[in-house]
Amino acid sequence: MAAKKKKGKKGKDGKKKSKGKSTKSKSPSKGRDFELENVTRNQILECKLDATEKSRSDYRDKARKLLAENDLLQGQMSATERDTIEVISYLKKEDLTKDQMIEQLQNQLKNLKQESRKDREALIEDFTYQINTLEKNLCDKKREAQLMQDELMQIKEFRRKKNEMQHELDEMRDLTVPRTKTGS
Repeated sequence: MAAKKKKGKKGKDGKKKSKGKSTKSKSPSKGRDFELENVTRNQILECKLDATEKSRSDYRDKARKLLAENDLLQGQMSATERDTIEVISYLKKEDLTKDQMIEQLQNQLKNLKQESRKDREALIEDFTYQINTLEKNLCDKKREAQLMQDELMQIKEFRRKKNEMQHELDEMRDLTVPRTKTGS
């Protein structure tokens, strides 16, 4: 390295010392100071260089770790996304299956309601027919009963009249029979 020129120092009174030739010659201690200063400066630079290298090495290690961790997290995220897509796909299939089942059950319910309505209408028609038949039979039976009552009344009337006529005949016989006996 090239030696640096030193600037003049200020004296006690604040004025610069002259740079001119001094009466004293350079002493060997000043050369040693300069070498010592260079060595110290070199040591400081080496320490800074070592610290920088260590810092750079640490930075690279941390960057590698972060890169590996980032790769791991991206893999986990991809796996999670795949799992999420699979779950959503499965749930959509389940939902579609359930929708189809609901539609099928609704159609069955509709068919059952129609069949039930038809059965109910058939039962109503059948029972209406039976009721009408029974009512007709009842009317017929009432007419027959009325006819029987009328006939019974006629028989009673006939018996009553028969008895009356018998009684009249008996009376007439009684009246006619004693005459024939007296005349004989």
